[in-house]
Amino acid sequence: MEREHGIWQYAYNLILVDSMHLECDGFEMIVDTVCHETRHAYQHAVIDMLNWKDRNVRTAFYYNDVRQWKNERDNYIYTDMDYETYYAQSIEVDARDYAEERCRIYMEYIQEDDS
Repeated sequence: MEREHGIWQYAYNLILVDSMHLECDGFEMIVDTVCHETRHAYQHAVIDMLNWKDRNVRTAFYYNDVRQWKNERDNYIYTDMDYETYYAQSIEVDARDYAEERCRIYMEYIQEDDS
């Protein structure tokens, strides 16, 4: 099991990055971590902004992903509980996908700026 490089703390609306990650890993991995945790902040903001008493929010296809995120947030599986289940949660898959896409874009931008 790999160590956690970063965490988004819901209670404080704060992203923390592991100091060993900052010292030992490359810039691209750190950008990926920050993007991943930023996506978690976004996911939680979307969950919190919706009116869960609204029937459309509870049933409409449009909100399927957010309903799944809410269910997983409310019943979150941590790495130390069951790593495979943690890794497969849609809230984690979405954060990894977002981070991979955004990190690639940011790295291309940085490389263009360096030329």
